[in-house]
Amino acid sequence: MTRMRLFSIVVVAIFLAGPIARIAGQDRSKTAGSLANSVSSPELDRLNFYVGDWSYSEVYEKSALFPNGGRNTGTWTGQIGPQGRSIVNAFVSHGTGDNYEGIEIMTWDPKEKVYRDHSLWYDSPDQWTYVGRFEGDTLAYHAEFELDGKHVKFRSETRPTRGGGFTLDEFASVDGGPEQKILRGTAVPR
Repeated sequence: MTRMRLFSIVVVAIFLAGPIARIAGQDRSKTAGSLANSVSSPELDRLNFYVGDWSYSEVYEKSALFPNGGRNTGTWTGQIGPQGRSIVNAFVSHGTGDNYEGIEIMTWDPKEKVYRDHSLWYDSPDQWTYVGRFEGDTLAYHAEFELDGKHVKFRSETRPTRGGGFTLDEFASVDGGPEQKILRGTAVPR
């Protein structure tokens, strides 16, 4: 790992440590239904299915991005952000797929009337931003970005599941090729 990359990771970790520590220290009894003292919105309330401590597993489909496929397991913890203005998720996923650890902050943009997902993986100095809307009960995010020299059009679909948790399906088109399913994630209560 180059010194500059290590320095970037340390700077980002220091920058995020304070807010994450405050969120982690919040009363864990604060659930999706108890936002009495926060400044929430109906749009953010729709994301309450992310709030909780989840066992998370995922299956990577064989695709242009993941030619070998794979399976991962890990954890996903979602909490309501400060003043109810965001959902903050922390996740860890390891196995034979794409191993990662990171955080994402999900917000509502009232001007554009879209959800914004700002994701940061601990093994990368890059930040990824996705734009999404609900399509029925499904939260669909879209993005375009460069990854390892490839142009990727990305789409994800997240659905709450009965009994708590959610499923996550991700799709990608690489360098103008056909869209392929690349991942199926499942979060269940721990």
